[in-house]
Amino acid sequence: MSVNAFLINLLEKLTSECQVTLICSDDDPNLKFKLPSNLSFMPIAMFRKVNLFGDLKSFLNIFSIIKTERFDLIFSITPKAGLLSQMAAFLCGINFRIHMFTGQIWVTKKNIARLFYKIIDRLIAGCCTHVLADSFSQRLFLVEEKIVSSKKIKVIGPGSISGVDILRFREDKLVRQEIRDQFDLRENDILGIFIGRLTIDKGVLDLVRAFSNISNSLINLKLLFIGPDEEGIREKILDICPSNPNLFILDATNVPEKFMAAADFICLPSYREGFGTVIIEAAACALPAVASNIYGLSDAVIDGVTGLLHSPHNISEISDLLFKFSTDHELRKRMGIDAKNRANELFASEKIIDAQLDYFRHFLN
Repeated sequence: MSVNAFLINLLEKLTSECQVTLICSDDDPNLKFKLPSNLSFMPIAMFRKVNLFGDLKSFLNIFSIIKTERFDLIFSITPKAGLLSQMAAFLCGINFRIHMFTGQIWVTKKNIARLFYKIIDRLIAGCCTHVLADSFSQRLFLVEEKIVSSKKIKVIGPGSISGVDILRFREDKLVRQEIRDQFDLRENDILGIFIGRLTIDKGVLDLVRAFSNISNSLINLKLLFIGPDEEGIREKILDICPSNPNLFILDATNVPEKFMAAADFICLPSYREGFGTVIIEAAACALPAVASNIYGLSDAVIDGVTGLLHSPHNISEISDLLFKFSTDHELRKRMGIDAKNRANELFASEKIIDAQLDYFRHFLN
């Protein structure tokens, strides 16, 4: 999923300059058809959650590949892949070991669980020769929490893991009308959208409660959730908003840009994010954001310019911002334009990937 979402374009550029091997799980049968033809794909089963036996098996498989291939550089993203690959690369003596942090699991954990996952991040950073963060605020957070030293971690360009494909994510009046017709939306209906994993940490239930607070007084406000349900959230959403005709829930989609084109603003009331790529993807479609004021998202959204930030967990504030965007057309329009201009200027994927290539060339040339 991470390769599909973030790495395809980077892999295409890298394979034009060096030999590249991709190691990840093989859950998506279509992934191999999206990869560059000259890339070596070595699928290894990996589990998102802790699985001692499965994780040990994954580690041994990765260790065997790295020891055999003797790569010049190992680059990893996501916590599990980072832990397994960077430990293996360290033990095999690979010269350049780079991990990109894209958010911390332990931010919302408590007690032993928080300490455990924090130690994991310290171990990943300790095994690396260089560390990246996908936002400046996350870099500062990791340094302050003593996960990594300030000398060892940096941000490439303006941040983000892969930028945004501005040819794919853009305004489209025909697609907008097509999608809105599917939901039987009228011209004056306002559509807020959430796209991402349906989890507690994404603030999904806070958003539903905030919407429930004002939906009776704003009958033209609609809310659409799109994403995989990883924690049985759908039932909880329907418990909070039973039989609400203005609330829609869809499974994950391969065409998020179509739903963004149909929406009027995006919501991300998350408790933890490394950057919030979905925010700048929506921004490229001229959508302002309602998002939580946490590290990562404070880089993706300029408060009062490209969107409005609220305190995490604050349902009352979310309700107020939903109401504001639903009733102030000029504010929504102005922020949408500013969001689009910023996404195009700073986060176009070509610019981000070129900056990443320059970074890797430093080690490989």
